[in-house]
This record gives sequence, structure tokens and C-alpha cells, in this order.
Amino acid sequence: MDELPPSRNQRYVRQLLDHTGILDERNEDLERIPGWLEHELADKPDAHVNLARPFLHWFLLRRARQRAATRHHPASADRDLRRRVSVALDSLAWMDQRGLALADLAQEHIDDWITGATSQRRYLIRYFLKWTTSRRLTGELTVPSIPRQSPRTCSMRTTDGHSSSDV
Repeated sequence: MDELPPSRNQRYVRQLLDHTGILDERNEDLERIPGWLEHELADKPDAHVNLARPFLHWFLLRRARQRAATRHHPASADRDLRRRVSVALDSLAWMDQRGLALADLAQEHIDDWITGATSQRRYLIRYFLKWTTSRRLTGELTVPSIPRQSPRTCSMRTTDGHSSSDV
């Protein structure tokens, strides 16, 4: 079943087979991720594929499965894993555009990567860099914490025309 392309029908049949005991129960959200990855890697360079697969299978999925086996699995874990892999693939494409090899990645490059972002999503690169450092593919690199945003003060008008901060 895992070899079939993902679809609503495929998910339904798997759930039916799980429910009847024909297939072993498993965390479907996590187990669908390898198929998603193969779809994502279809048009990627071999160098990216050779990094993304072990990053997902031996770092992200392994830990997620361990957590799922010992405690309740949060519903968004599969989405979080997909984001981490997507950010890793985006960063590899970004490095290719700049002619950077992974082994040559320096702190200034990480800082440029993060400051060039329009969202906080790029901070997720920390997971990929933790893995590359543990595999000695990169040196020790630091991803700063996501900056806190101060709450905006809201000025609301009361019925008598005064600002709520005046009252």
C-alpha cells in the first residue's frame, strides 16, 4: 500500500485494513511523510536528495517515531517535519545559487539566510544544521532565537469619543 500514490482512496483502504486488524496500526501522519519526500525530491539535484533522505529518515522521523511510541503524538508533528525538510531543501537551493558548498557554510551565510527571509520559517534551519554538524558535514553554526515581537498597543475609542488608553 505504501508504494501507491497518496490519495483519499488509499488512506480510506488503509484505515479500513487497520480497523479490521489486517494491517498493523501505525501513525499514518508520520508514515505518509516518506512518500511526500519522494514526491518533493523528484526534480531536485542528486546532492540535495542524498542529504534530504537521511536527514528525514535518520534524524527527523526516527525521533518523531520514538516520541509517538512513548507519548501522545501531536497532530501537527507531520506538518512540522515537512516544514523542516522543506526549509533544508530551500537552504540547499539558496547555497547552490551562491555557489556555496555545504562544507564551506559559515556563520555569515546563516545570518544572511535568516535576514533575507520574509517569515520566521527560515529559523527552522537549526534542525538541518544540527544534523549536518553531528555528521561533520558542516562546522558548528548558530541559529539565533526567533526574535520576540512586542505586542501592539491598540487604541480603541469609547462611546464618548475618548481613547481607551485615556480612560
